[in-house]
Amino acid sequence: MIDALNAIGPVNLELIHLDEPRERAYWAHALSPSEYELTQIVNRVGPRAIDVRRPPDEWTVFQRAYGCEAVANSDPTIEQLRCPDGRSIVRAKLAEAADKTAARRAQADLANNHGPSARPR
Repeated sequence: MIDALNAIGPVNLELIHLDEPRERAYWAHALSPSEYELTQIVNRVGPRAIDVRRPPDEWTVFQRAYGCEAVANSDPTIEQLRCPDGRSIVRAKLAEAADKTAARRAQADLANNHGPSARPR
């Protein structure tokens, strides 16, 4: 096995390995926090670089901080979380749901051999 101690970039572009000084220095430079701040962020959101780059939305905060879990719905336009303390949190997923609903409608029309739907959009 060859040790790449003189390598410049990270070993894996998806994970931040804080135990390696070279990686810690690379990610601190690439993402602009200090090495200490980077350690704090990774401990809070996890080692995936995409999570460190993107601040968590309130949905993710509820899932991580309060142990809430996603609940399956029959309605494609909403998402729902159920928390251990009995709270239920709902949010709309407009663009994604509209795309899925339109695709489902088109598939149903093709399956029924009716062609494009005459329903208003």
